Amino acid sequence: DNIVARDLFDSHPEFFALLGSGRSTKQLCTTNPAVIESAVVRVRRFFDERPDYASYSLSPNDNTSFCRCPNCLALDAELGVDPFAEGGSITDRLMVFFNRVAEQVAVTHPDRRLSSYMYLNYTAPPRVVIPHPMVLPELVHTPWEFCQHHSIDDPECERNRRFAKYVRGWCKATDSFTWYDYWGHWYLCGFMGLVGNIRRDIGYMDRYGLMGIQAESHEQWWTQTLNIYVPVKLGWDRNADVDAIVSGFYRNMFGPAAASVARFGAMFEHLVTSVPKDAARDFEQAFLLGFTPAFHAQARGLLDEANRALATASIAPGERQKITERLRRYRYGLLLTEMQAREV
Repeated sequence: DNIVARDLFDSHPEFFALLGSGRSTKQLCTTNPAVIESAVVRVRRFFDERPDYASYSLSPNDNTSFCRCPNCLALDAELGVDPFAEGGSITDRLMVFFNRVAEQVAVTHPDRRLSSYMYLNYTAPPRVVIPHPMVLPELVHTPWEFCQHHSIDDPECERNRRFAKYVRGWCKATDSFTWYDYWGHWYLCGFMGLVGNIRRDIGYMDRYGLMGIQAESHEQWWTQTLNIYVPVKLGWDRNADVDAIVSGFYRNMFGPAAASVARFGAMFEHLVTSVPKDAARDFEQAFLLGFTPAFHAQARGLLDEANRALATASIAPGERQKITERLRRYRYGLLLTEMQAREV
């Protein structure tokens, strides 16, 4: 709907992807001139109505059901790519579409950007098509395909080697990009210690032209608050002291219980980075294999210790109530972690 309204399907099925013997609204036909024109019109209207907005998303839908009409397949052949082969990438085809829209929008709105997630089978950089300067790719570091347990530039991490290669490739294709990660994991609702990797990853990505970050989270994001808080702080100041950010977070959130809760958090940091680096043992939920009964007992003991520290502290009743609620949430998060570890 960002580009072509779905309710046009009945009157203009040719605007949409040809899959097998029929058209589908799963994706658009990006070689159709009317689709390109619709995108240009919508983007221009959006920027005219919202002069303070800097970018507009042309991201495809969240699937890999891309068009196989003769025109789209002919473009693939002209580019020398086969996006439907095993390991194939459709980035070049999409980049042609983005460029065609950008060439027209740049005439009227030269200071804006057209963004898109680079995701699924279009995570890889283009092989032959050079992105228009208006195009702003957003590289998506998916936890099911790549690795969150180790830093992106860790040469020993098999699952991240390919993503690091993609980052270097995008750096050659464009002078700037944004980055989408899953620091508040989309379905693992318990604790996951990613601060150590985040601090290294942001530095790595920054060297290659990073200009923005975005993170996905589940509804109960408070179990992974530091994974969101630290990159936001580093977004404002890339040279900020991460250890100071973390200690300040615990101090401000837990007061007299900060030391115990900080040790609790450090346990999960270690748990994540202890995952082996070979692809056979490094899978999306692999860190949960280390969540043993002994680990759980130690973590629960630290929360008990935090509650005792709070009980004997001289603080205002309102502040005590807030910290008590935060510790209750942490205890519930520990239960969620235990439940999900059992599933693994």
